[in-house]
Amino acid sequence: MKTYVEMADNVIKRKNEYMERRNKNMKNFKIFTKIFAVVLVIFLGGNAIAFALGENNIYTMIYKFFAPNEEEKLNTIDVEGEKEDIQTIGVESNIGYSIQYDEESFKLERSGDKDYYRVVDMEDEIYFLVYHTNTSYNDLKPDNVEEITINGRNAFTKELIDGKEFDENSEVSWDSDVLDTWYIDDDEGTYIIEVHYFLEAQEGWGKRISQMINTFEVVEK
Repeated sequence: MKTYVEMADNVIKRKNEYMERRNKNMKNFKIFTKIFAVVLVIFLGGNAIAFALGENNIYTMIYKFFAPNEEEKLNTIDVEGEKEDIQTIGVESNIGYSIQYDEESFKLERSGDKDYYRVVDMEDEIYFLVYHTNTSYNDLKPDNVEEITINGRNAFTKELIDGKEFDENSEVSWDSDVLDTWYIDDDEGTYIIEVHYFLEAQEGWGKRISQMINTFEVVEK
């Protein structure tokens, strides 16, 4: 059975290999679109050439048509005192939200009205899921909770360790189960994000997931 260190090393190796393949594929894709645009201009004749010189040139239109519908971003987080860059991809869910997530380290699974983002090779140990409830945000929010904002939306969080709220008398270990729950106001209800991991992963994977959740946005209907 692999240790957590070995699994983490494997995730990093897979991520580096993925980025190399992705950069190579994007380079080949750009070459293809340039060739295709030239051929199309020659085939269509003078009108196409004139159009290509305009503001919305034909190359741009072709590129946008064939390119994947995703937005890449580079996010920097502080993990155990060191800065780390995370390449993320934007995704829009059919349950009405968008989020940036680490496509190489996380595997997205959609099941009914819930979206699961699972760490590759540790799918059952570290993951978060997103779903929506019609219960109002104010009905779920405790009176004394400290609120935060996520992209203009009111939100609050709740943490349980081994199923209980942590206090000075709590007894925990490195593999204690942690559940961080985020509640985000949707006006018409509440988005709930459940983050599951073991205590030792709090500083590393916990921070990575928090970084991704802070990119959460409600898609206007």
